Amino acid sequence: MKQSQVSYIIPYRKSTEDRDRNLSLALKWISINFPHYEVIIVELDTETKINKSLLTPDIKHVFHTYQGIFNRALARNIGALNASNDIFVFADNDVIMEPEKFNMGVEMCCKEYDAIHPFLNCIDITEEDMALIENSEAAQSMFYSIYALEKDTGSLREAMPFAGACLIIKRKPFWKIGGWPEEFIGWGGEDNIMSYKIDRFLSKKWFPNSIYHLPHKRSEFDWYNHPEYQKNYAKMQDIVELTDDKLVEYCKNSRTKLMSFPLTAVRKEEKEEILSCSLPIKKERQRSSDFTFLT
Repeated sequence: MKQSQVSYIIPYRKSTEDRDRNLSLALKWISINFPHYEVIIVELDTETKINKSLLTPDIKHVFHTYQGIFNRALARNIGALNASNDIFVFADNDVIMEPEKFNMGVEMCCKEYDAIHPFLNCIDITEEDMALIENSEAAQSMFYSIYALEKDTGSLREAMPFAGACLIIKRKPFWKIGGWPEEFIGWGGEDNIMSYKIDRFLSKKWFPNSIYHLPHKRSEFDWYNHPEYQKNYAKMQDIVELTDDKLVEYCKNSRTKLMSFPLTAVRKEEKEEILSCSLPIKKERQRSSDFTFLT
């Protein structure tokens, strides 16, 4: 598979000062390991605040004026609408992983599966350890080989949803299921429901790798206690309880909304194909109150 077949999409809002630092490191990781990727940064805010020095000529920066709490799903959908390639990578701006293992996930998505979750463990990097990966490519290679071994299982994050932090997915299946659910505002919920739609409609695979989460401060909207989280949780429950017919209708309505977005690189012929395609259920619904089945 050619690297040029991949669009790497990063949702972005500068909520704290260290976001630019982490974005810089993530972009460096991409440029060193996957220089032919199409990189799209989608910034949602009242005005652009990204460090312009990070925006090299080969990076597509899409700014969308947005005054509310950060809507990560909307930013990801806008990125997809501006993407040129057949494989989408949706990744937060603060995660990196071993390039060879990441590329294996991309290859498997291209050849066999609709969607790939390229990791199992999420390891939080400390500020003290950041120096190991900021200095050089050689330091990064050493970091990958030793860092995970030094961490006991108690230091790992709780299990993430299948679509959490980093998702690799084919273009057409992404459109078929209606993209990311934009009704989820602020942190939490959108990756659970995206995982649920993938689970019900698409072929998928996860890999037992580690991903590394770069440290940053959190705003009040970046964790469980933000004002919209309880509403997001209720929305998750409502969607998971939909009958099969209603779930298909929900996904089709979402893709119709997506295809009506005014700023898009999606061709007219592709839109017509997306809007007319069927959406058969591939997996029976599993009931769960805590959404753990979405991993």
